[in-house]
Formats: sequence, C-alpha cells, structure tokens
Amino acid sequence: MSDGNGFEDLAEKLSNIHIGETVAISALEEAADFYLEQLIPRIPESVLNKEHARDHIHVKVENNEVNVAFDDKGWYWIFPENGTIYQRATHYARGTFQQNRSRIEEIMTRKIMSKMKG
Repeated sequence: MSDGNGFEDLAEKLSNIHIGETVAISALEEAADFYLEQLIPRIPESVLNKEHARDHIHVKVENNEVNVAFDDKGWYWIFPENGTIYQRATHYARGTFQQNRSRIEEIMTRKIMSKMKG
C-alpha cells in the first residue's frame, strides 16, 4: 500500500541493490528521521483546544520496513492533507517530501555508498 510520500518508491529501489538489509533499513530510517524533522513544523494544528496530529507522528521500523506514520490518535491527518468539502487540501506531507526529495536521496546514497566502499 502506497502512502504517497515517496518512501515506498525509494525502498523498492533499494531492495534491488545488494547492500544488506541492515544498511538499507538504517539508510531509510535516517532519511525518515530527516523527513519527519522537516514535516512536523508543517503539520497544521487543530484550532480546537485538543491534541494535535504533530504530537502523534513518528518513525516506525517494523518487519524490515520504515514508515513515517501517525498513531491511532492522529487519524485525522488525512483531512488537511487531501482536503474535504469544507477545507482545501494543503498537501503538507507530499509537499514536504517533494521539497526535500534530493536531500533525502542524498542521505540514503551517502550511507549506502559508504557501505559499498567498505
């Protein structure tokens, strides 16, 4: 299942390079941490005096997969991202990835190239 933020595409490309799962996961995790750093300030806050989605997002490494995901309390992130009939889409997750794609790729490439050099 694609979440639209690009990490799935990069993970697929990495799976075709034989560098070892540990290095690939480590590279993805470092890139995901950077993405999360860039994303958190762009996540819209609720106008209500309640919990905010930015308080419920994290990098999750599980079953050889790296995901930037909201926990169960952050389910409403999709509304500002994609919009509703009452609000315009902001595309903050997708936009953050696109704006930082080259830096994310560089983070991953640096780690992988370092491993390949020995």
